[in-house]
Amino acid sequence: MFLVNDGIERRERRVRSFLRREPIIAVLLAAGNFEGTLYRAIISLGQDPNVELRERLSRIYGLESYKEFWREGTSPIVALHEITCALWPRST
Repeated sequence: MFLVNDGIERRERRVRSFLRREPIIAVLLAAGNFEGTLYRAIISLGQDPNVELRERLSRIYGLESYKEFWREGTSPIVALHEITCALWPRST
């Protein structure tokens, strides 16, 4: 998948490199990257200690579960849709 030190540009290039020849792999890589991004954001913005958040996150899967966990575990000021929309600008 990706290395820890891979930047966002490198991850995007890796996903795009699979689009033509293996589109399903590109989708899976993009989904994994999205989940990893959510995970890191929750750890960074979470109100509980990282150890506790990581333990609870190990049992979370699926968008609805992440959404609920986000509401319970992060600052009420930060709305998930605002972050996800900022990450992917609208294409023209």
